[in-house]
Amino acid sequence: AAAAGIDFSLAPDTIAPSVGITHPIGGSTVAALGFIEGGMTDNLAEGGRVSLAVQDALLDLWWDGQERRWKAGGPVYTRLGQGPLRESGAWSVDAGTSPGGYGLTDALTQGRSYRLYARGMDLVGNETAEPALASFKWSGPTGDVPPPAPAWISAQANSSTTIIWTWAL
Repeated sequence: AAAAGIDFSLAPDTIAPSVGITHPIGGSTVAALGFIEGGMTDNLAEGGRVSLAVQDALLDLWWDGQERRWKAGGPVYTRLGQGPLRESGAWSVDAGTSPGGYGLTDALTQGRSYRLYARGMDLVGNETAEPALASFKWSGPTGDVPPPAPAWISAQANSSTTIIWTWAL
């Protein structure tokens, strides 16, 4: 094509982004999982988005990060973040139960192996053919973990409606 004496050509972007998982490290044993992290790069460096799936390797169940429960069937991918990634392409998701978190840590069973899958999509819709995979074994607590019992506890009446509690763990 030519415009005002300048020759140019247009080619569609047909190259899918590359995605990796950096935490937890594949093959590791994990006792605490604050964040699941990785990176995504694209040939045009314009960003995109990442989706994550978690599989219980023993029961072949998939974590639904929105409903916060295990499901039978195929992979349940949860899109991370609200918009496209920009700049470095690093991604991170809170694995815990805080608001906006993925809710996974309370659903892991001690001694069990899990597989994380991450796939990327660039801004024109090219999606990774094979998702990135990282397997890990959970050695942390199972479910809600109560705090340890206090070593001592005392109470003092401050007024007719207030009690001051002190304790040590």
